Amino acid sequence: MFALHTQGKEFYWGYEGLEPPESEALAKEFARVSGYKSVRYVDSHAGYKDWFVQEFRRPGFTFELGSGVNPLPICQFPEMVEEMIGVFLSALHQ
Repeated sequence: MFALHTQGKEFYWGYEGLEPPESEALAKEFARVSGYKSVRYVDSHAGYKDWFVQEFRRPGFTFELGSGVNPLPICQFPEMVEEMIGVFLSALHQ
């Protein structure tokens, strides 16, 4: 499951130790193909990814796309798409 937000060029994937073991391997691959920083735990709760991981015990990821001040300029969109293509393709092979 992917939740796409802006901004920060990082992604979050853990939630209170409830994430399944395969989440770590996916996070490493997603960091490799996107160049984004992988963050296991973050001090926030009640997001869509958190609910999904807690409810289904399946991998979930919140990506913070782009960098700068929100709202991000539309000119960053092609770069964000390019960074995420590898993530989406990697997810298809899992």
